[in-house]
Amino acid sequence: HNNSGTWNNETTTSFSGAWVNDSIVLNATNSLVIGWKFFANDSSNNWNVSAIYTLTTNNTAPTIDSYNISNTTWSESTEINISINENDTHTFNVTASDISGDQLWYEWLLDGVLQDSTAQWDWNIGWQESGLYNITVVVNDTSNIIDKQEWNVTIANVYAPPEYSIGNQTNETLHNHSAWFALNWTSDSGLSYFILSTNNTGTWSNGTTTAFTDSWSNDSLVLNNSYGSIVG
Repeated sequence: HNNSGTWNNETTTSFSGAWVNDSIVLNATNSLVIGWKFFANDSSNNWNVSAIYTLTTNNTAPTIDSYNISNTTWSESTEINISINENDTHTFNVTASDISGDQLWYEWLLDGVLQDSTAQWDWNIGWQESGLYNITVVVNDTSNIIDKQEWNVTIANVYAPPEYSIGNQTNETLHNHSAWFALNWTSDSGLSYFILSTNNTGTWSNGTTTAFTDSWSNDSLVLNNSYGSIVG
């Protein structure tokens, strides 16, 4: 063979029948055409040689050596199904190598849509994003040969805290008079109760716990502060 660039004899092997099998490790560069042929000798010392055959060395695909996902518990060797929660951030990391020494490129895909092109991707998950997703990382080399890893990710529904919009309320009032406060609240899981907290006395203190009768929280208190005081 001419694996090294010049023709060399590799091994001498005795026949055990009509067939002979041999193998060698090819250390040639990518896309190199290597020629090979066999010489055969019989018991009368007659020689013959085969035709020259060729093979072409192709580039080797990159290899994903390891990967990690932050803020979750899973087994890298067996687990591709992962469960995480809404309103959280998870960092996906991958380490890859290429035996040919090629430069590597990365693609992180969320349900087939490109998210990042580095070895690390931060997935910021918001509220109301529960469901089943597919995460795929693709590692590509200069010959467009790839290795990839996929995960099936289930995002569990986590109810968001109540949200509010401000309603009609008292902005100014007289000393020793009542002030009214009103907020409209929404919640995915249903409203339970509210607490009005003020610094009317000079320090912050909570009022009574009041059950919601609808989506509004309405409350009032008598302000005993001096003239010109700002009450939060």
